[in-house]
Amino acid sequence: MWEILRRNSSPQIICLNSLGFSLIEIMLAMMLALLIAMVCSKLIITAKTQARWIRVVNELYEDAAFLTSLLRQEIELSGYSTTEIIKNPLVVFPSDEMKVSFEVTYEENSASDHDCLGKKTKLITNHYEMNKKNLNEVRCNGHVILDGVENMLMQLGVDTNEDGYVDAYISANKINDEDVVLAVQFDFIIKSSEKLGLLSSYQFKRINQSLSAYAVDGFHREQFVVTVPLVNK
Repeated sequence: MWEILRRNSSPQIICLNSLGFSLIEIMLAMMLALLIAMVCSKLIITAKTQARWIRVVNELYEDAAFLTSLLRQEIELSGYSTTEIIKNPLVVFPSDEMKVSFEVTYEENSASDHDCLGKKTKLITNHYEMNKKNLNEVRCNGHVILDGVENMLMQLGVDTNEDGYVDAYISANKINDEDVVLAVQFDFIIKSSEKLGLLSSYQFKRINQSLSAYAVDGFHREQFVVTVPLVNK
């Protein structure tokens, strides 16, 4: 649009469109806005990925804490009795199984006044099975208490020279009648509940000096090794 201005009797012609943005300026503004949008999207995606990672890993550690606390409590209570000696209060099988027996006193609000099935008895016997039929789960008296557990290993700490200290940790099938068992050591690997997109393989060194290797499958895994002394020897 053109307009003729008269000033001091001298006509002047100006372009009103020159008061706006040029095409190059508009394109630069659009490119800048697109770049900002891409950066913001990347930040949002990264934040969501990190939040998901933290949530899944926290769940994994919570499961490990639950299993560790449960087994520690059961092992420390094994053989406890105020009335009679319990025969074979702690039995560890080579096939990643453990049987624990102890007496309870029915104290109010006690955390150990019932077995895994919720049954109250004077003498509790809990039979733990790990990784039965490769289902990656822990069972107690046939009831699943935790899944996602892989390759549970158990060893017994023995005193071979009667000095009151653990001299070696060996598997249950290598225990001799003269060995004095002072502790139980268990080693387990927990797998995350969902894939996190991990792109590398890794391996863990186990308590029996073997290696557990895992190919790339997207899941995160952590290894936990816990040693529990026997209180009621």
